[in-house]
Amino acid sequence: MQSLPKQALPKQALWLALLINMISTGTLMMVMPMGPDFVIDLGMAPDHIGYLAGGATFGAALFGFLLAPSLDGFNKKWALIAFFSGKFSVLLACAWAASSEQLIMLYILSSCFGGPATGLLLASIIDITAPEQRGRAIAMVASGFSLAAIFSVPLGLLLSQWLSWRGSFICFASIGLVLMLAVAWGFPSLPRAPVRKAPWENMRHLMANIAVRWAMAFAFVQMFGHFFLIPHLSSYFQFNVGFARSEIPLLYFVGGLCSLGALHVAGRKVDKGEGMRLFGWTTGAVCVAAVLGFGVFSGVEVLSVSALYIGFALFMAASSARTNIASAMLSKIPSPQQRGAFSAIQGALGNSAAGIASMLSVVVLTENNAGQLSGFPVLLGVMCVCSMLLLYLLRQALRVRRDASPAQGHDILQTPIGSKTDKVAL
Repeated sequence: MQSLPKQALPKQALWLALLINMISTGTLMMVMPMGPDFVIDLGMAPDHIGYLAGGATFGAALFGFLLAPSLDGFNKKWALIAFFSGKFSVLLACAWAASSEQLIMLYILSSCFGGPATGLLLASIIDITAPEQRGRAIAMVASGFSLAAIFSVPLGLLLSQWLSWRGSFICFASIGLVLMLAVAWGFPSLPRAPVRKAPWENMRHLMANIAVRWAMAFAFVQMFGHFFLIPHLSSYFQFNVGFARSEIPLLYFVGGLCSLGALHVAGRKVDKGEGMRLFGWTTGAVCVAAVLGFGVFSGVEVLSVSALYIGFALFMAASSARTNIASAMLSKIPSPQQRGAFSAIQGALGNSAAGIASMLSVVVLTENNAGQLSGFPVLLGVMCVCSMLLLYLLRQALRVRRDASPAQGHDILQTPIGSKTDKVAL
């Protein structure tokens, strides 16, 4: 099967992908903290604030599913520009929303563009990166999430305070559109892959690959475990542990810095063929940090503050590293002609899992008479079970990948990830 030509990854393309991911992720992360601004300015009902994040998540998932079969039939560079331009243009229109209903509708529409765009971004980086460099490349692009927590969200909240929430939307949307101009100038051309089948036939061929099915199950379980716990951490820290509200930004800042370092260490380890072992260690670290830092020691008054800082930093770092490791390893499952669809479906399943987990976790949590959240140990337990399940799912995906042969119709590499032969396989 013909492969896309490989080339050394241009530095400007990598930096552009990082900035796009940071701005795009920041527009999602900043919306929930801005909820009170929408209530005051637009008269939005407080219980409707969740529609912004929930609707955006499901909108991205739906359009990711619908458009995934067709993504590999386009020049990825120009498709990337088209979808992200649509996302940022609609975000810019959000700044002129006259009612809460208009804001919710426009914001969900922007996320519909963002679902396929995110999949295209990752697939494009994989396409133009040699296999021995993918761990580091994916780690750098994934750093956009940590940078969004460190810079984008605080900037958005400050602009909302100084100007208005409309100013935040104008700022981020404008930066995003300028980045699209930079992509048109500085991103390498990615001609359409030689797809031999009709879009939906190619999709059926992709999903017939057992390794792909395991990878999709991995994407769903990973995001389900994350979002069953993470959205409630800040509330738990403040209401149950008594952690000062004023220290929450510093807590997330420290966690973001630690995750940045962990991402790049993990990327280098994956490129050296140590991914599976490191994935096991980071999975254990995620569970230990959550159970001890958020559960056991957080209830001990003397240790609560230090336990939370240490536990949260370790949790963020291990989670980020684990996600990067899995992304780099699973990126070698689809053929070059299927990477766009593969990444888009992964993202769509992840968005669906995040939305489902967020809703189910609300059912589990209740507020007691003291104003504390009850049911948090259940959230910890579900997250740990999902983490252990990820080990099994990743092993299964890689085992099928190694055992499959072209005669069986599986367009995947035949060499272990990280081996010398794997580095020249593509």
